Amino acid sequence: MDAFPAPPGLYLHVPFCSSLCPFCPYNKVIYDRDLAKTYMQALDKELGCYTDNLPSHFTSLYIGGGTPTLCLEQLGRLTESIPVNGERAIEVLPTHASPDNLDRLAEMGINYVSLGIQSFDERVLRHLRRPNTVRENRSALDNVSGRFECTDVDVPAPNGVAAGEPFSYDLRATATATTAQRVTKKGTPVVFTYSWAITVQDIAK
Repeated sequence: MDAFPAPPGLYLHVPFCSSLCPFCPYNKVIYDRDLAKTYMQALDKELGCYTDNLPSHFTSLYIGGGTPTLCLEQLGRLTESIPVNGERAIEVLPTHASPDNLDRLAEMGINYVSLGIQSFDERVLRHLRRPNTVRENRSALDNVSGRFECTDVDVPAPNGVAAGEPFSYDLRATATATTAQRVTKKGTPVVFTYSWAITVQDIAK
C-alpha cells in the first residue's frame, strides 16, 4: 500500500448476472450460487491482504459488476470489515430496487446508487436484451427517492435504435421523473450518466 501517493479508493467487482447483455464489455458470468459463494470467500481473503496493510481508510467504495445485487447477503458481511471514509456506491439492477433491498443497502452504509436503467423506451430495452421493463425502471426510480445521497441513471448512447430519438426521450423522461420526486418526496439528487463508447448495432445482428 506504500506505493500509493495518497489513500486509495476501493472497487469491488461482482461478475455474476442472471442473463448476459450483449452490449456490456465488463467481466461477467451467469450466476451460480456455489461459484458465487467461492468467489466471495476468495474476495474476502484478498481484501484482508489490503486492509491489514492499509495505513488509514479507503477514501471511497464502489461495488460494480456484473449484478452485485445478486449477492447482497455476502456483500453485507464483506463490507462490514472494509474501512471507508467517504462515498459508498453500488450498481443496482432496477428489478432489484425493491424497498427491502434498498433498506439492506442503506444498512450496509451505501449512500450512492447507480441504477442500470439503460432506457425508458421498450424498443431499446428489447434491443439491449435487458431483463428490466420501462415500468420496472420507473418503479426503481420511485423507490430510491429520498433513500440515498445521490442516484445516477445509466443510459448508453448510441443505443442502436432510431439514432438520437430514444436518447433524447430518455433524458426528458429522467428529468421529468426526478423533478416530480423532488417536488413530492424531497427526493434524492439524480445524475444522468451515459456512455458514447457503447454500441450494439453489430452485436445485435
